[in-house]
Amino acid sequence: MADLPDGFVSSATEKLNTSRLLAGCIAAMGAKTYIGNKVIHAAPMTHAEYNQLRGWELPTDGNGNDPGYIVQYADQDHTNLAGFTGYIS
Repeated sequence: MADLPDGFVSSATEKLNTSRLLAGCIAAMGAKTYIGNKVIHAAPMTHAEYNQLRGWELPTDGNGNDPGYIVQYADQDHTNLAGFTGYIS
């Protein structure tokens, strides 16, 4: 295992302890919790699935089968999509 920077574990633990629990729509999609610069919940989703969820049309030059993730930020109260408890991107 690589060496972790000083304070990494305590910082990650604090972020987890102060973040909203994985629940609701994002949990039903099979999301997992990840730690990066922010604590997020994410689930695999294609470009077409994401656009359909958002009510957007796929661009004519877009590939709907492109793999990606739907991400919900666990530390934000702002909701930008009905049914979710945090900011979705």
